[in-house]
Amino acid sequence: MRRQEVSTELPGGVWLTLECGHDRGRTHRASHGIECPDCDLRWIPPVARPARRTPTFTSQTVPKNLLDAHTSASWAKLVVTSGDVTVVDEQPEWRRTADCGRSVVIVPGRCHHIEPAANAEFHVEFYSFDVSAAA
Repeated sequence: MRRQEVSTELPGGVWLTLECGHDRGRTHRASHGIECPDCDLRWIPPVARPARRTPTFTSQTVPKNLLDAHTSASWAKLVVTSGDVTVVDEQPEWRRTADCGRSVVIVPGRCHHIEPAANAEFHVEFYSFDVSAAA
């Protein structure tokens, strides 16, 4: 089942060429992230700025609430520094595994959980943006 594309509209009506090489983008609200329906990759809105990050977790130290279904109030990026971690959206189901040096974007408001491998080390970066600056 193919996922629905999150709005790709950005300020100024600029069409985007995503890192995956697929052309996407009309523009409206910069609060929306980008999700390519051709390859299922995600990007954080371009106006978002890093706000905070968690400590580095391992499969032994990860908080239980990250392993259980939960939502995030903001855009986030799970960054893997060792091993691999899978992010799973609950509805509609979507899975993406990142290994060392890679990351997975987490969309706010979507119920998800993570599945770290036994050798995983990772942290989560949270993003925020000023809607008035994006307009």
